[in-house]
Amino acid sequence: MGMYAALGKMEITHKLFDEMPERDVVSWNGLISSYAGHGSFDDAITVFKRMSKESNLKPDESTIVSTLSACSALKNLEVGEGIHRYVVVTEFEMSVKIGNALVDMFCKCGRIDEGRELFERSPVKDVVLWTAMMNGYVQFNRFDEALELFRCMQTDGIRPDNFVLVSLLKGCAQTGALEQGKWIHGYIDENRVTVDRVVGTALVDMYAKCGCIESALEVFYETKERDTASWTSLIYGLTMNGMSGRAMDLYYEMESVGVRLDDITFVAVLTACNHCGFVEEGRRVFYSMTKVHKIQPKAEHYSCLIDLLSRAGLLEEAEEVIDEMRNESDESLVPLYCSLLSAAHTFVRMGI
Repeated sequence: MGMYAALGKMEITHKLFDEMPERDVVSWNGLISSYAGHGSFDDAITVFKRMSKESNLKPDESTIVSTLSACSALKNLEVGEGIHRYVVVTEFEMSVKIGNALVDMFCKCGRIDEGRELFERSPVKDVVLWTAMMNGYVQFNRFDEALELFRCMQTDGIRPDNFVLVSLLKGCAQTGALEQGKWIHGYIDENRVTVDRVVGTALVDMYAKCGCIESALEVFYETKERDTASWTSLIYGLTMNGMSGRAMDLYYEMESVGVRLDDITFVAVLTACNHCGFVEEGRRVFYSMTKVHKIQPKAEHYSCLIDLLSRAGLLEEAEEVIDEMRNESDESLVPLYCSLLSAAHTFVRMGI
């Protein structure tokens, strides 16, 4: 079972499980954790429910932690609360792993105050627990509380890992909190935290979204490890700060050094073309997705191109692009036709 699960062959894994004459807790845990580990969270919860119905076995720490991770991913509060009740009623030992998993589940399901209550009651607060709590605050726009918790973390002598710092930088980016972002950047420098590609991307994104584009560029070029996400963040940041031409230059540089482009990169680049009015370049970028990069355009990419063509008065071509979207749902086509009609109305008023 373990070998097939490690290879991602979950159908065979499940078949072997069903063929077992006797199943112990370890067997059930193996199947639940394998599904959760491969992102099949619904299946993980289904197996957990089946374990409760079909066997007299009691879940152990591994069962609870794996199932809670699935609940967190799916924001399945019903099952998560059920597990919490089971832990309380049976007086199950609240290990560090279970406590962390419960706090993470409550926070990701939007029950931040319940998560904080469990956090405060936890006798051992490791960096995983602090991170889960801070992520919850950031995710639900309670950034001031996230920063306060970060200060408490330092007071308690817990050294934050990169996940904590990235979470806080995301919060700064979301709220435009430039001064707090600079303070966190200062903490990173003072404590000689390794600026890997994830931290570097978070810093670039924070500075760009806070309108401090020169700092974003400085961090970008100082970061040794730059991946697709960091290039894309800067392209989008330059565009949003009125520097679409510079964003396109960065795109050409990205292509020249051989960095892999993904669908999010193309949304950023097409947005830059839109802001600049680069019709010919927008066409080239859009059609290179399938011809060069083997990426199938999504509704967002079509929307960017249609908007670009409509603004340029190329309404017939824009309509032809909409007609290409035969596989898209009617719901996704409605805003595109609205954009086209709006552009047509504008050109009629202008007498063009």
